[in-house]
Amino acid sequence: MIRISRASCPGALADNQTSSGDHYNKPPVVRELWEMQHGKCCYCEQRLPEEGHSKAVEHYRPQSVFKDFKNNWDNLLLACPQCNGKKSNRFPMIVQDNDGETVTPDPTALGRPAVINPCEMNPEQHIDFHFPKENLVIIMARNNSLEGQQTIEVVGLAQAFYTRHHRDRCLELKKAYSAILHAKNNGDQDAVSAEKKYFEQKMASSSPFAGLARSFARYYELDKKFGVVISTEPA
Repeated sequence: MIRISRASCPGALADNQTSSGDHYNKPPVVRELWEMQHGKCCYCEQRLPEEGHSKAVEHYRPQSVFKDFKNNWDNLLLACPQCNGKKSNRFPMIVQDNDGETVTPDPTALGRPAVINPCEMNPEQHIDFHFPKENLVIIMARNNSLEGQQTIEVVGLAQAFYTRHHRDRCLELKKAYSAILHAKNNGDQDAVSAEKKYFEQKMASSSPFAGLARSFARYYELDKKFGVVISTEPA
């Protein structure tokens, strides 16, 4: 999960943001969201098809609770069926009590959202990946972030469906890591340059699972060891 830059409100929605109709689902709106997110799910970062119905307009604040946000452009994202279905109407809030910050499932509670909106905050400050040899890759909250914990749980980013994708991408990255180590040890600068380009492509905002690739690069210190530029730019 990575930061996304919110595009300008499309004309098909601009005059209908306070309407009760289903303007959010118009093809030009869906298309603008798809392009804004580089054709990826806003949460898990897997590819979404350009055409067809294997994607859903995601209401960050559930429209069943926040009816006035139904067609609000700033409330709309595009998600895969898995993330959209798992999150559904769940929208926990982080509130303050005598014991400090706690999480309540009540979406109308006074506090701040516990689920990350990638257009409003940088998910990479709250969600990270760990790469132990025995498990290959584990998604986790960064620095015990409540937003990270809740987003992983509410969206279901640790489900087997996603961990299979994470494992496959991790295996590709570890293969490339072995190759760049071998190239550096042999003084093959052309091969080192080629592998650096590979890592930088995988970390680009347009690449699926860019957040995982960036975590991998930080974990293995690819910037210090090989001069790999670790992407931080929004999508």
